[in-house]
Amino acid sequence: AAFFNSVTAFPSTIVGAVIAHQADVSANWQGLLLAFGAGIYLFVAITELAPSVMTLSGGSVARASASRLLVFAVGAACIGLVLIDHAHCAPEGLAAVVDAAGHAH
Repeated sequence: AAFFNSVTAFPSTIVGAVIAHQADVSANWQGLLLAFGAGIYLFVAITELAPSVMTLSGGSVARASASRLLVFAVGAACIGLVLIDHAHCAPEGLAAVVDAAGHAH
């Protein structure tokens, strides 16, 4: 089932990425879409992980908690890799924005 789920999800992800790349989206809409996606990501993560965390018992609680924390940290680091060369674009002719390294918004 997981294989077929991956096979069917991959083409839709590629098509969605192509459409998003070609679409002209304003900064406000982009922010709203990113916030919406982040909310869905957190909801799925919490609803999938919370029941297993709540049922931890016995001597392996610390080990199970540490492994979940490690996996979360690795995932957060992978997502953070996108921000290594983070920069903002500035419209031409706006010297104040360029002087503020693109962060004057």
